[in-house]
Amino acid sequence: MTGVQTAEAISPTTISFSSNEEAVWVDGIAEDGDGGSDNIQDFTLQFYNISDTSGTLIEKQLVHGDSFLDDGFVALSSYEENLSNNGWTGMGMTSPDGSEFQLNSFFYSNYGEGASIEIQVKGYRDHQEVAEASFHTDHRVNEFESKNVELDETFDNVDTVFLYSERASWHGINHIAVDEPVSNFTVTFDANGASAGTAPDSMSGKAGASITLPGKETLVKNGFTFVGWNTAASGSGTAHEEGAAFTIGASNETLYAHWFLTGDGNGDGKVTSADALMVYQAIANKTKLTAIQKKVLDLNSDGQVNAIDANLIMKAAVGK
Repeated sequence: MTGVQTAEAISPTTISFSSNEEAVWVDGIAEDGDGGSDNIQDFTLQFYNISDTSGTLIEKQLVHGDSFLDDGFVALSSYEENLSNNGWTGMGMTSPDGSEFQLNSFFYSNYGEGASIEIQVKGYRDHQEVAEASFHTDHRVNEFESKNVELDETFDNVDTVFLYSERASWHGINHIAVDEPVSNFTVTFDANGASAGTAPDSMSGKAGASITLPGKETLVKNGFTFVGWNTAASGSGTAHEEGAAFTIGASNETLYAHWFLTGDGNGDGKVTSADALMVYQAIANKTKLTAIQKKVLDLNSDGQVNAIDANLIMKAAVGK
């Protein structure tokens, strides 16, 4: 899969298999719309047995248990002789073209265990694990160990899900509730003309989620002071301080390192005696410095603005 695809056509759907499709499932793969289940328009979700935790397909006949043997096992599974005798690792569900979907819940049942069994659930997006859950079967349905499994928001945008047990067992699933994926959006940090260093790593999350903005990390711009991040490279957009909470929007976004000429407290683009005077006035409580001015006028980087900084600014102003 290349890039991210989303299944925006999905509306809340529960895929419930209620009949057999032996001829269709002979390759070991069932799809939404098969076996009496709802067909999701413009989207395909496949279900299959897996032989390992990497999700290798078992190309053996699938069945809807109760429709096949009238045995009360109301789940998609396999009764193929070797699997029925020995069990297998687990089951998978995937969108074959890599489109993402939201997995909310499913019904799990096991036709070979006589007591509760633990099952791991892993969600993937673009071949990377992004979600994890586990459960124990906690009730019996027609004498089979079962569980109605509810999943959290980490499964809101996946393209593949595997469920499996520590040892081989006899797995079955049904009533798979899916919906349109809830996409993540990325906040990227731009060095914006830095002389050296690397911008912080990008951050991702769902729209409305809050992240804490990083500092400049290794970024350096000679003669300039980092004062935070800005939505515009020119610094004319919305300013955000490092360490502040930032709400992720409904689209990808870039924040630019905001650089101020060191010593330029009044923002006129040069360092003059007027900037030193600003420091003296602040010391005398005749003016109040903004957070940005405090950073820009702190020439010795000791965390305070005082007469030492005013003296350094005067020296810079006259080129000494």
